[in-house]
Amino acid sequence: MRFGESYMFKDREDAATKLAVLVAELKLENAVVLGIPRGGAPIGRIVADALEVELNVYISRKIGAPGNPEFGIGAIAEDGSYLLDSSSVEWSGAQPGVVEEALRSEKLRCDDYVRKFRAGKPLPVIQGKDIVLCDDGLATGITMLAAVVAIKKRDPARIIAVAPVASSQAVNALRDEGAIVVVYSIPADFRAVAMFYERFKQLGDDDVIQSLNRPVLYNS
Repeated sequence: MRFGESYMFKDREDAATKLAVLVAELKLENAVVLGIPRGGAPIGRIVADALEVELNVYISRKIGAPGNPEFGIGAIAEDGSYLLDSSSVEWSGAQPGVVEEALRSEKLRCDDYVRKFRAGKPLPVIQGKDIVLCDDGLATGITMLAAVVAIKKRDPARIIAVAPVASSQAVNALRDEGAIVVVYSIPADFRAVAMFYERFKQLGDDDVIQSLNRPVLYNS
């Protein structure tokens, strides 16, 4: 990990390729790779190929602040469990009714993504497995954190939270929750994920589906 250093990735493929080398060094056994859509899907594709395992998705959605949806005040996982950052909720001025409505709305989006990206199928077996959760960057880390908390209920062997770039706040929060964190760069000047990519295109649902359906690069 590059603590306190900024690193500029060319794009998500470049970032994932560098990240996959670090993940492979863990020599995981019985690994399951889960990308958090949308950005975690292309990252997860390359990591899964490096580990020679299947790629699937885990749905976790950010709860944005009223009037500033990019600022996360919480997150909800596909199983309906959620986390709220009390200081962020207070700072945003979000009223309880607004937060409750946002949680309902994002849970519906989670359900829609499960249908769209997994054809409504259940998650692969998680109990006793090393679960590699991928995203393309972690600002507050709360979306990844919600996924970690939810997946812990399924009794995995370990949870490995993986991202090319993350804030120290996100890394510390995930470690406090018991996750192993694999991050290529932890910049001191972290303000937004996009600032560490030369090309950071907005991804659509079709990009996620393409990552999931891309032919694997190994012989099973």
